Amino acid sequence: MASMIFVGYLAQQKPVWEDRVDHELEGKRLRAVWGDLEEKCFNKYISEINDDHKGFHVYEVLKSELTGCRQLFVHDNRREVLQTCHNKILTLSRRCMSTNE
Repeated sequence: MASMIFVGYLAQQKPVWEDRVDHELEGKRLRAVWGDLEEKCFNKYISEINDDHKGFHVYEVLKSELTGCRQLFVHDNRREVLQTCHNKILTLSRRCMSTNE
């Protein structure tokens, strides 16, 4: 019984620290990059969309992902989480800029 309590005590002493992104410095730059990527994709979306288009345009998916990442960034600024978000956004942005519809 004492060993279980000791193991629990050791588990609580483990540092609960993860690398974080600073909202003021890196956060502003990250939001600016996301804004630029969104603007470029939006301009492409406006230039190629028409009433006959069926399904979703990549911009719509990118906009949804950006909204989710921005909301997540308010509450969770862990570097690993934001890198995952940023990678998804970059992939969608590249896909948006390469579409030839």
